[in-house]
Amino acid sequence: MRCRHVRIVLLLLSLSSLLRSLLLFEDLAAAPSGSRTWLAIGRGLGGRPCTAGPRGRPRIVRQSSSGLDGQSLAESYLLSWGLPEEQMAKLRGRCRAKRLTADVESRIKPTLEWFSELGLSDSQIQKVVTRYPKCFESSLEDGMKPRVRWLSDLGMNESQVVQVVVSFPGLLAYSLDNKCRPTVQTLRDLGFANSQIVEVLTRKPNILSYSSKRLVDRTSILKTQGRLTVSSLFRMADSDAQFAARFGRSAK
Repeated sequence: MRCRHVRIVLLLLSLSSLLRSLLLFEDLAAAPSGSRTWLAIGRGLGGRPCTAGPRGRPRIVRQSSSGLDGQSLAESYLLSWGLPEEQMAKLRGRCRAKRLTADVESRIKPTLEWFSELGLSDSQIQKVVTRYPKCFESSLEDGMKPRVRWLSDLGMNESQVVQVVVSFPGLLAYSLDNKCRPTVQTLRDLGFANSQIVEVLTRKPNILSYSSKRLVDRTSILKTQGRLTVSSLFRMADSDAQFAARFGRSAK
């Protein structure tokens, strides 16, 4: 008797699954010609649980090339991927045209996947793309990947690389030859060990935005005051106001 009940339950589940599939194909068949459709079944894009649509159907995100409700194709994809609306508003505010227009297949998806492979969590990826939407316009192979390899070659481990990318995503567009390498070489010439440089870059990656002259001048101030220590290295990345308040002088 129990086996018979089990078979009935299994049959009902199969029928329910079949019905959901038929409804799903019905939606797909009704999609306008030329539209772009992303389908999330069971799990959403990026491994996130998808939102159920009408009558409990899996969510289907459609977008025509002309946009939907004023959204670009890229914006619609990011929203379906899981980017919160408030984060999208910030992202638009940082776009020159106030609208993200990067291609989904060649730019958006590969960039999101690469960030995930680096070890960034979903919330960290959201923070990076919101603060630095230009990442979708940069080349992975010729732009962002070489910067990350440079960080690894300096001696950073995976968690340190992630910390730098999340806290200072603009680094992904910095010139290695004109900015990154000269700054590190300046710190080496000033007598700092590589392990110390790695530590300060991890905690204060914005130091890479400073000119070599600025770093040399600040080192001179610290030496004059007899305060050039390992801990003072982190102060090298302070703003002008912070440095002046701490040491009485500023070096621009």
